[in-house]
Amino acid sequence: MKKRLKIVILMIAVITGFTCAFSAVFVHAKSTKLDFEAIEVQTYFEPLAEWMEDDVYHLRFYAENAISGTIDGIPFIGHNEVNFHIKSDLMTGEFTGHAMGTMYFTWNGLVGSFYGSVIIKGSNEGFEGKFTLQGAGDFKGMKLFGKVWNIQPPFPPTNELSGTILVPN
Repeated sequence: MKKRLKIVILMIAVITGFTCAFSAVFVHAKSTKLDFEAIEVQTYFEPLAEWMEDDVYHLRFYAENAISGTIDGIPFIGHNEVNFHIKSDLMTGEFTGHAMGTMYFTWNGLVGSFYGSVIIKGSNEGFEGKFTLQGAGDFKGMKLFGKVWNIQPPFPPTNELSGTILVPN
């Protein structure tokens, strides 16, 4: 019985040692963070569908925007495309929206895109939102997190974006 207990304890120690050793190998260094600042100006808008549900107006649309700004102080240019679904309460003027979109741009010799989701909420006074995007092309493996808010409604709609790009090490 004592011999079995010693063997079990030894096995637990060996397994724990291997677990610690392997998990130490798989721990990665922290990502590099790059500051992202941009202005987007709507260049195209196409309503796709609209309908009412009780006092809620729904609008699905496709939009394109020219986008420019800086990543870590270095200028970039490009454009983005979004497919939005907006739900607007006609009684209060408040709305929420969800979009899937892609930003295409050139920066510091890199060409690629970031794609993912955007969530906004607002009222007749304006809106603010958040986006979470995944990199592709030369930006593959990077992630872009940030905020968006309007600075000039409605003609042409102009928004400001601010966030962080995480570059894996």
